[in-house]
Amino acid sequence: MPALEAAKEALNTIKPSDIGIVKSMNNPPIGVKVVMGAVCVLKGVAPDKVADPNKPGAKVNLINFIYYI
Repeated sequence: MPALEAAKEALNTIKPSDIGIVKSMNNPPIGVKVVMGAVCVLKGVAPDKVADPNKPGAKVNLINFIYYI
């Protein structure tokens, strides 16, 4: 799949300063959240668990939560 290979190669161009910019955002736009979720999937990074806003005391997979925001 040429598109997948191109996406994987593009991941190697991400600099630490690029990640720093995203981390500095208090509430990044939904597009940024979705792209970062996809980057995590491609890089094999496990998603973080966050508090479920609809169920106090419960945790939800952050990547799944992003799609409901």
